[in-house]
Amino acid sequence: MERLWGEIRYFLRHKLFVTATIIAAVCGYGFAITHESIGVDDTMVGFYLDDGMEVVMGRWTIFLINKLFHMSEFSPFMTELAGGVFLLVAGVLFCVLVRRIFGDRIGILGYTAFACTFVTFPFISEVWVYYYHDGVDVGYVLTALSLLFFMDSMEKARRGRVLSVFFSMLSLWGAVGCYESFIILYLLGVVMILFFRGMADKERLTFKWLFQNLFLCVCGAAGCIVLRFVIQNIIIVLFSLPREASRDLIGLQLFQSGELLQNVFMLLKKYWLVYFVNGAVYFPVAVYVAATAVFGGVSVACTV
Repeated sequence: MERLWGEIRYFLRHKLFVTATIIAAVCGYGFAITHESIGVDDTMVGFYLDDGMEVVMGRWTIFLINKLFHMSEFSPFMTELAGGVFLLVAGVLFCVLVRRIFGDRIGILGYTAFACTFVTFPFISEVWVYYYHDGVDVGYVLTALSLLFFMDSMEKARRGRVLSVFFSMLSLWGAVGCYESFIILYLLGVVMILFFRGMADKERLTFKWLFQNLFLCVCGAAGCIVLRFVIQNIIIVLFSLPREASRDLIGLQLFQSGELLQNVFMLLKKYWLVYFVNGAVYFPVAVYVAATAVFGGVSVACTV
């Protein structure tokens, strides 16, 4: 933690970074609340937080926070202002993450531009970033911590490595408990960390090194999903929530009635069609997939 705090102070010492990032956050939040719009979720906050629909959907983190601080009873603008502060913290943590990868090759102006962009238009923009019942702002903080712990695991020996992966898994567990899409951000972050760290140190870029770190990443993600399923069912029992509406763990779908291999095939087909084929016809996604194939092929070729 001392290392992390020292890295955070590096950015807080730069007045340009602090001033510009705060101004960007204030302008982003100010624009959002002065150009109001309303969606169906805005009218269902009590249903999500007080009645427990968040937990039924697998989003347990904000539900428990609400039990402690009763966020649903606060003025939405003030509660979501706190969400904007969490977004600022997440922006700084992601800057720390990027600096661990690239170091001082990116100047403070580059990190300032990244932070200002992040606090006004973060990675997952499918939901309004100030929705406190989704807890996306808390999720960004926890995802950044998860990736930082994962990077720590790459530099430690066996016991320290296992502990870092464990803390990374716990942080990801909390993030996925806010919004399940954060596991995608985590996986993408790990891939980018391995790619850029490998490019910076080609002697380290070996198949064994890649396999070990990807294996730890998968173990952390799998453990997070299992823990999410466990805590979801515990909360459902403790607060007497409607179990029949809860989402099953994906892995349990494999053991439904019928042949196991057939269920595996249908599950893979479903996600191939829904998340890849439907997305690849969209030009930006197609370009991303093509670029991933090219850079991935080059990376593999460099290891041979």
